[in-house]
Amino acid sequence: MNRWTKTLTVATAVLASALVGAPSGLAQQSVEPVTALLRHEAAGPPKVVNLRVGEHAHFDRVVIDVRGTVPTRTVRYVHRLTYDASGEPVPLHGRRFLEVTLFPARTYRADGTSVYRGPQLQQYSMPVLRGVAFTGDFEGYVSFGIALRRHVAYHVSVLHSPNRIVIDLHH
Repeated sequence: MNRWTKTLTVATAVLASALVGAPSGLAQQSVEPVTALLRHEAAGPPKVVNLRVGEHAHFDRVVIDVRGTVPTRTVRYVHRLTYDASGEPVPLHGRRFLEVTLFPARTYRADGTSVYRGPQLQQYSMPVLRGVAFTGDFEGYVSFGIALRRHVAYHVSVLHSPNRIVIDLHH
């Protein structure tokens, strides 16, 4: 299976699971990179306005709030986290790391003022989640780093009203 077919297959699965609702069962979980491709509004790139986290009985959750159409997103394991423009390492404590990339997206208005109100760099002591960092808004790509205690299955879904990307990190 070529890369495009695999990406399309994963995107279809992600979109189907988003229509069904919250994760239920191992079939929807992943440790592989997840990319979903969507169309965007003519009003310009969507704005990423917040990131929040929560601890639940069987998973830790990361929620990215978006104003406008939910952008294309990629979530994947990486060996280390770096800030986008500089390449400097992100000082998050963890043994495993997820990189979240949104495109096209931005965290500022047309006049240059920021709309992002979430954490820049925050450490946690949840069962799986160790920390999150805003790692960049560069040339239409908004990115975040997620530090984990260990390699776990995760599930990415989209919720609406308001639009948000949800990443569940299974304990």
